[in-house]
Amino acid sequence: MTIDFSLPPRVVVIHGVQSGGNADLTHDQDIADLIDDALAARGVDLPFNAVGYSYEDTNDEAQKVSKLIVGALSSSVPLLGPVLNQVVDVVGDVVIALDQDSTCTTAGKIRKGLRDVVEASYRDEGRPLYIVAHSLGSVYSLDVINQLIGHDDYYKGDDVKTWPVLGLLTMGSPLGLDLLGRNHLEPVAGAKRARFLWENHFSRLDPIVSGHVFGRPVGLSKDMNGPVEQRFAKAAVNAGWLLRPNVSALKKQWLLAHVAYWTSSKVGDDLVRMLFT
Repeated sequence: MTIDFSLPPRVVVIHGVQSGGNADLTHDQDIADLIDDALAARGVDLPFNAVGYSYEDTNDEAQKVSKLIVGALSSSVPLLGPVLNQVVDVVGDVVIALDQDSTCTTAGKIRKGLRDVVEASYRDEGRPLYIVAHSLGSVYSLDVINQLIGHDDYYKGDDVKTWPVLGLLTMGSPLGLDLLGRNHLEPVAGAKRARFLWENHFSRLDPIVSGHVFGRPVGLSKDMNGPVEQRFAKAAVNAGWLLRPNVSALKKQWLLAHVAYWTSSKVGDDLVRMLFT
């Protein structure tokens, strides 16, 4: 199968650390709304498809024992339970994502699920496909895209019809932090003209981007690169990726800055350009 560019593009939306379960997640609709608004501002109506990939139930299953222990410890202090559960949820999700290589772990299952979604779309429909990933979802997205680029059946040089994922847009990504341990971008072998596009949106006041829990602003380089770009700039050049920084202008702070991307018109504008040009 190859990509058929006459078909409407598909956007796969991947969440980050969340409370609740898969059934509570509607971020695919958030992204669809941003794209619709950006298209309407241009006076055009173009077809596309946005679907979510949710892995929160998989994470919660892996943390079941920890949460039972928290429940027992907080049984005598009811108000403490929800707070401890939130801490276990966030810390547990991050610890799970630290795994880069294993296939039988929770992280391996999450990566396999995302890869299955991408490969099924490529194999069965051949739609142009793009990934939008928030926060910890950007870690799994990068892992899977690296896997796909390294596969013999895909990414045959400049023939973009063999590219199962055509572009990546990340928001509030922690990939610039040493904690996550990612620093590799798989090169598109034989590509001389086509480059894999990675648009990275970040707020200087987002603590997940900076790693500063109390909100110290992200430091920028002279060319406006944030932590992700500073970490991956050399790898992007060597691998034939086009990594572009997008500093958020939304006046939000701390965790409000981390979730503000879902309503950012700039995200919608960049996605329209990515999907339709």
